[in-house]
Amino acid sequence: MIRFTLDGRVIQTDDGACLKDILPDHNPALSLAIIRPGIVSEEATRHFRITTTKGEFVAEIPDGRVVLPNPDDASFNPALHWSDRYAAAFGPFPSDFNPLRRPSRYARGDILIGCGGYDTQRSYLIVSRKEHQADHGAAEGGGIIGHIVAGRGTIDRLDTGDQITGIERMISWADSTHSITTTDLSLPLEEGMEIISHIRIQADGYSKEDINTAIADSVDHLLFSLQSGIFHAERTTSTYCMDAHLGHMDIRLEQKAPRREGAVTARTKGKLSGAIYIYRDDVATSPHHTVIGQVTHGIELIRLISDGESCAVVCEPERFDLLGMHLEDALAYAESRGISLKADSESPKRIVISQEPGTTLDVLKE
Repeated sequence: MIRFTLDGRVIQTDDGACLKDILPDHNPALSLAIIRPGIVSEEATRHFRITTTKGEFVAEIPDGRVVLPNPDDASFNPALHWSDRYAAAFGPFPSDFNPLRRPSRYARGDILIGCGGYDTQRSYLIVSRKEHQADHGAAEGGGIIGHIVAGRGTIDRLDTGDQITGIERMISWADSTHSITTTDLSLPLEEGMEIISHIRIQADGYSKEDINTAIADSVDHLLFSLQSGIFHAERTTSTYCMDAHLGHMDIRLEQKAPRREGAVTARTKGKLSGAIYIYRDDVATSPHHTVIGQVTHGIELIRLISDGESCAVVCEPERFDLLGMHLEDALAYAESRGISLKADSESPKRIVISQEPGTTLDVLKE
């Protein structure tokens, strides 16, 4: 027997089975994500995350023999002891080195260990805010142990009362997992394989407990664009996948918000206005994108899909649109959705030409 995962469900099947055996109704034109098991390993880096009450910064400490003070150690006072326009010092704590007893030059972002009164039992962890020359009671070479490589703005905000709350070595992860997309339904199943057959998007403003209609028009555009159940990845980059198969459409900005991984937006300006974007990574807020939903399943498929591929998509809620239906069909469909319908005519063959409320969220809200 082979044990694998399909859309989050653990399944067992016979040896020799292939994708078609477990997905007999899957459209062979649509890509699946296949994640084969691998080995994940971790390795300590030369980088340390130093967290303060004003935020965090990352320091690169090349010499593996350097030991940074531990904020949880009773011998280390993690408070900001002094600061000026040039540097900020945390401590004191005991250390062991020979003070040089003469000034050294420091660049912005340098990290050093110095001491007060040339007494190494009163040593300080010092960060350089700007280029300067000073005698910080440091060892040969200015006592420089590393450099800030990220978060330099944090050291500019440090002030009286601030302190270090944590120092941790950063870990790098190496993942040998082999991930692909495929439309080959004859691909054999393997032990431990993970398969993602579709993505699921929940529209903003919709939940089973409550419905907010503030962006009902934008949500209807999402549901209309993807009502075929297919997401066309016409363009992919490191940060997003885009579906513009409907061409230019006028969409107004209803919700400006950060675009996190898995966020779904519609473009509101330019030649690609109306295009649906799904994000692979966090990007800044844009005045040209209205946020309309979030991927709740299948983000792995979005990360792997390439230009020209398509995948299955399920949107929540399902679009409610009666326009163009015969009245008898509209009544039956509304009943299947648990929605009561009032018509201005009893003729079953009449065509629905108007619907109030006009958007899915407004209908479900009522």
